[in-house]
Amino acid sequence: MRKQILFMTALIAATGLWSSPQAHQPTHAPEHPENSEERAQETQDALSPPITLDPLTIRALRSSLFEASSQLQTTVIDSDELSRNRWQNLGDALNAQSGIIFSQAGGPGQQASLFMRGLDNKHTLLLVDGFVLNDPSEIGSGVIWNHLHLGSTHQVEIVRGPQSNLWGSGAAGGVISLSTQPIVQEGTHGQAYASLGSFYSERSGVDLSHKQGGLILEAGFHQSEAEGFSAAAPKKGSDDYGKKPESVGFGPDGHRMESHRIRLAYTLPSGVTLTARELKLSGWSQFDGGAGVDANHTQRSETLLRGVEASQHLTGGRWQIFAHRSSFDRKMTTTGAFAGTGTYDAESSRSGFDGELNYHPGMTLFIAAEQNREHLGRSYSTDLDRTHSSQSLLIAHGARFLEDRGLLSVGVRHNRHSDFADKNTFQASLNWQEREWLLFAGQSTAYKAPSLYQLYDPFSGNDALDPETIQATEVGFGWADRLKVTLFQNRITDLIDGVCMDPPNCWSWGTENLSGTSTIQGAEMSFAQSWAGGALGFSLHHTHLFKAEDTNGDRLARRPKDQSAAHLDYLPIEALSLRLSGEYIGDRIDQKNTKTQTGNYTLAHLAANWRLSEQATLFGRIENLTDRYYQVVDGYQSAPRSAYVGLEARF
Repeated sequence: MRKQILFMTALIAATGLWSSPQAHQPTHAPEHPENSEERAQETQDALSPPITLDPLTIRALRSSLFEASSQLQTTVIDSDELSRNRWQNLGDALNAQSGIIFSQAGGPGQQASLFMRGLDNKHTLLLVDGFVLNDPSEIGSGVIWNHLHLGSTHQVEIVRGPQSNLWGSGAAGGVISLSTQPIVQEGTHGQAYASLGSFYSERSGVDLSHKQGGLILEAGFHQSEAEGFSAAAPKKGSDDYGKKPESVGFGPDGHRMESHRIRLAYTLPSGVTLTARELKLSGWSQFDGGAGVDANHTQRSETLLRGVEASQHLTGGRWQIFAHRSSFDRKMTTTGAFAGTGTYDAESSRSGFDGELNYHPGMTLFIAAEQNREHLGRSYSTDLDRTHSSQSLLIAHGARFLEDRGLLSVGVRHNRHSDFADKNTFQASLNWQEREWLLFAGQSTAYKAPSLYQLYDPFSGNDALDPETIQATEVGFGWADRLKVTLFQNRITDLIDGVCMDPPNCWSWGTENLSGTSTIQGAEMSFAQSWAGGALGFSLHHTHLFKAEDTNGDRLARRPKDQSAAHLDYLPIEALSLRLSGEYIGDRIDQKNTKTQTGNYTLAHLAANWRLSEQATLFGRIENLTDRYYQVVDGYQSAPRSAYVGLEARF
């Protein structure tokens, strides 16, 4: 360990010797459907304007240094892109990106998980306005996606690949960051929307902001509800497979979600900005008793995020001090043979300091120190009262060289965990810019500590688990912000996985480390092009997994070998925009013990926006245009053809 720290410290110092005499801003924006800033100025209201990002506008990357060195791994879905698609939930937005699979057992409000570059839900860190939304009461301190919706989201940031060096154990597979903050202008402003659609769905929300001098006040409220459709459906292989669940007597599973937020910020004459914020997410949903089993169970959840921050931007740098707290409460009520009520009670906190200093032209130093704490009070019917904590120190350095064409970035993070041995993670990357071409190569390590649930849950816990370790390698290139190609490999040692205790039915599961190394290898590609001044546009994303196997050589479940998403944009007139989208899922197995096929299908969607005035827009979306029957998870229905229409206003 000591040798590794000394080596990385020497490498950080060595990067300063290669620095160029001129500071340089990134010339490639993170992945986005448009191609150039010049075209965006000419077609500001067109389908695919590019994003022009000032330093630190990508919260998931923490520093302008990492914005510059992570361009091929990063995707930003801004408010314009969200409006163009009119996605009904976060999962739809994520499925339209390369390298990500959102797997949901039914419609909105149902249990879901996410796979990023083949790594599962517990390896992805989810942030909302900088708050960690990973729930310690979930199987691997992963994300409870059931009651999240897009209503309050103005930007989605995706950073693929291990980010433990930036964020610690929870980000071993990548980071997704949601921003609920609209751009605040001087005076009082607001925007509101309302929509209706299939399955008696209703969505509405309002955001308000006021800025006067150094004072900013923001508030927002959003809600969505629907009668829904049956989550459970006849399983593949049954005589009723392919039939609509209602035709075989399965009832609908409804949901209701709400969120409110408030932010108060004040900038002192010294330039220091003080911020306090609160975000509350609550939800209720019905769910079924298992794959192909209709039931009338319910789940309620409430998540409360509160925090304070102090920050300052200086000439050549900036600093931030923060303290965040997240609390999670869930209640599940089941009926029938397994009737009962269970509750989950957990919380997490994160506090610390980070700072960035451009101390010499072309050289940037980033330092972060933080403490994290997780507490699991209750798991279903058992009081656990278990806590673990960690402290970490991150030092990273970036240097530009050879007339700013090269950028070498290195970093090392020391992690001290209350329950496990100290861990060191590192990251090193090289970016080379040659005219419109960008070349990239990177190497990083990550680790994932067992969650409190995995260690102590009375039904499936195992207190003998060890942390996972991950080694990641990436190489790629980009061209003119239009084409991006990345090859990646993740090698996971001691992968923590669920073990079926009663095959083949698997009603009971345990948890253990898989001795040895699991391997995931794949490639991502994205391409975007527009014509006629932005009136016609096309974008394509594709991911192929060459290999996704555990230590026994068994294929990892629910990761399709091929995944594609395409968008065709058309502006017949200035006030009207149309987007036709398609998704393809290739060969995929549901569980490794059954190997049931849940892939090989194509979906099509259509979204439209009609600007009635500068303040009002009429919008609509049709999901699953061809009414294709498919199941993402065996025994659970996915959305049939559905339509939604709404009105959005700004004031």
